Amino acid sequence: MAHITENIVTYDYVVIGGGTSGAVAARRLAEGDTNSNVCLIEAGPSHEEIVDGRMPGSWALHPERSHDWNYDTVPQKGCNNRIIYALRACFLGGCSAIDGTLLIRGAKAD
Repeated sequence: MAHITENIVTYDYVVIGGGTSGAVAARRLAEGDTNSNVCLIEAGPSHEEIVDGRMPGSWALHPERSHDWNYDTVPQKGCNNRIIYALRACFLGGCSAIDGTLLIRGAKAD
């Protein structure tokens, strides 16, 4: 439990970002020293609430992009100067929770 004094909460460790690395780091810190207080801060909700991340291909088609950081690339010279949508999930688990929801076919030569 965190130390609470006069409405001030203190932690021994604060981990920013609940993606793969942040969640693992927070858990290891908490397990390593059971006397320490660890705070994990994530900008988005639990990934359990997000249905669109469960079916390959559906995430990129989500019109709202409400659980995304809404990043786009700069115009890409090799793509006729198109701006490409860069999927970056904004919820607990981060991009690992949706695993990119991509399907990439291997080359015949492979």
